[in-house]
Amino acid sequence: MLMPKRNFYDLYLVPNIDKVKSFLQLARYLGYSGVGIQLNNYSFDILKHVIDLSKRIGIKVLFRINEPRYIEELAALSNRIVTSMIVKSEKEFREGIKLRNIRILSFNSLDFARLMTKENLNIIKQYPEKFIEVTIADLINAQRKERAFIISLLHKKIKLINSKSLRLIISSGAKSLNELSSPRCVRSFLRILGVKENRILESMSDNPKIVFKLPRRIIISSD
Repeated sequence: MLMPKRNFYDLYLVPNIDKVKSFLQLARYLGYSGVGIQLNNYSFDILKHVIDLSKRIGIKVLFRINEPRYIEELAALSNRIVTSMIVKSEKEFREGIKLRNIRILSFNSLDFARLMTKENLNIIKQYPEKFIEVTIADLINAQRKERAFIISLLHKKIKLINSKSLRLIISSGAKSLNELSSPRCVRSFLRILGVKENRILESMSDNPKIVFKLPRRIIISSD
C-alpha cells in the first residue's frame, strides 16, 4: 500500500515585494507545498497580488505578522494570517509566551540554542497552544567557526529539541533566494544534528500544516 505524499512547508520567508514571485517559484520547485511570508507592506492590492501569484504557481501561502500594529488591519483583509514574535532574549521569551494573540515564538538557531533550557521548556509546557519556531538562515550565512559553534550548542540541546512537549517548527527565515534550502537538505542536516526522524517530520510537515489550518476564513474585501 502506497503511503500518502507528505507535504513540507517553510513558514518564514522575508522577500522584498518585487521578489515575491521568485520566492514562491523557487519554494515550489524545491518541493514545498506552502510558505509563510512576512511583508513590509500589507495593503489590499499587495495581498491580493501575492495570493493570485500563489494560486498560479500552485503553492499555499499565509502571511506572517510580527508587529501587533498590523494584526487588525491584516485580519480585515485576509484569512491567511498567523501572528508571531521574534525572540532574542530571555525577557522577550517570558513576555511573548504569555501573549494570547501570539501563536508562534520565533528564534534564530543561535538564540534558540542559547535560550532553550529545561526551565524554559517547562514554561513552554504550560502553553501547549504555542509553536516554537527555529529559523536556520543564520546558520547558512555564518562563517565556518561561528557555524560550528552554533551546531555544537544545538547538539548539546538535542534532548530538549526531541522533547514531545515542544511544538517545533523549522523554517528558513530566508531574506534572499540563496537562503532557501530544499526539504531534503534540511532533513539531512537535522538528522546529522541528532534530531529524531519523527520530530523532523513534525517540525517541517505536521506542525506547519496545523498552522495553515489556524487562520479563520474571511473573504478578501477592499471595503
